Amino acid sequence: MANGEEAGRMVKPNAAPTSRRFLIFILVLALPAGALLFFHRMYGHDIKALKGFLASYENFDNAMPAVADNGFEGGLGRASKALSELQARASMRLSSLIRHDGELMSRARQVADLAQKEINAFGACEDLSEDRASAPALAANAKEISQGCELLREQRKAAFARFEELAGVNVRDTE
Repeated sequence: MANGEEAGRMVKPNAAPTSRRFLIFILVLALPAGALLFFHRMYGHDIKALKGFLASYENFDNAMPAVADNGFEGGLGRASKALSELQARASMRLSSLIRHDGELMSRARQVADLAQKEINAFGACEDLSEDRASAPALAANAKEISQGCELLREQRKAAFARFEELAGVNVRDTE
């Protein structure tokens, strides 16, 4: 039986290699496409986490004047809710697909810690202002704490400005 002839029919000598070539071709296309989709999904999660932190910071920043205007007791609910969200969002994990990922995560936690200190200092300032009516000697102490509140607010805003600088302007514009 010459030339692949077997019992009156012709057998293709390279039938199996064609199916292997097709399988290899599919794998060569599917693996890079799968990897690309995987990394695109990771990048999307990073952008979502950054946007969430930015939104929670703005929510906290908008809640703080309510605490100052309505007093600590009046604005505490909104500010503490915003602080809880800010602290939760600050614990984000970013992949190394984002530039400055380590410093961004560190700055986010720093902003949340400064926000917590600011709320605590503002509460102490409120406590002293209530006690000031009964003890005029605490006026100097209240002034120091008030200046401490302002210093913490400035530090928080500076840390957030650095966070925005590291995150880049494109985070807000990205879908």
